[in-house]
Amino acid sequence: MNETIISWTNKTWNVWSGCTKISQGCKFCYAFTLAEQKRGTQSFPNGFDLTYRWHKLNEPLKLKEPQLIFVNSISDLYWEKVTDDDILRIFDVMNESYSRGLGHQFQILTKRPERMLEMDSRSILNWTPDIWQGVTVENNAAKDRIDLLRQCNANVKFISFEPLLEELTDLNLSGIDW
Repeated sequence: MNETIISWTNKTWNVWSGCTKISQGCKFCYAFTLAEQKRGTQSFPNGFDLTYRWHKLNEPLKLKEPQLIFVNSISDLYWEKVTDDDILRIFDVMNESYSRGLGHQFQILTKRPERMLEMDSRSILNWTPDIWQGVTVENNAAKDRIDLLRQCNANVKFISFEPLLEELTDLNLSGIDW
C-alpha cells in the first residue's frame, strides 16, 4: 500500500498493474508513463503489461487507521485481461474490511463501466457501503459512462473529470454523489 499525493485519497492499493488504452483520456496516461520508465525494475518488471501482485491483496486488512483507498490506481479494475475471479478477490477483501469495521473507504475508478455493470447485473458484486464506484469522463464522447455508473448498485457514485480534454455540455449529474 502506498501513500499518494492525489488530493481525494490517502493510499493506493495495486494488486495488479497494466492496462490498454481505450479512449482519448488514455493518451497521456500517468500510470503507463511511470510503469514503462521503470520497466525491468522490481516495481515494474513487465512495464505496463499485466503484472499481478497477489502479495498485496490483504494489505487493507492490516491498516490500523481508517483510510481513503484508491483501488488499482495503476490499472483499471475492470480491464478485460483480468478475470471475474480476480476482481471478486478484490471485492472479497473490501467486503471483509467492512465486516471487520475497519472504516476504510475504497474508491474504484474506471473507464470500463460496461464490464462493471455486466458483473453487477449478475449480482456477483457485493457493494458494501464503503465501496465507492467512479467513472472517468474526459470529453463529451465519454459522457455515456455517467449513465452506466448511475445503473450500478454502488452506494456512492463519483466522477473524475480528468484529463478534461474539452468543455462538457449537457451534463446530467442526477444520482451522482461526488
